[in-house]
Amino acid sequence: MSKILESLPMTIVAGIVLTIIMVFATNKLDEMNQSGVEKAVSDIQKKMN
Repeated sequence: MSKILESLPMTIVAGIVLTIIMVFATNKLDEMNQSGVEKAVSDIQKKMN
C-alpha cells in the first residue's frame, strides 16, 4: 500500500477510481430507496381505494 502512495500519479488515479465507485454506489442506493418508497406509497394508495 505504501508503494502506491509514494507515486503521485497512482495516488491521483486511485482517488479518481474511488470517487467514481462511491458516486455509482450512492446512485444505486438512491435508486433502490426511491423505488422502495414509491412502491410503499402506491401500495397505500391501492389500500385506500
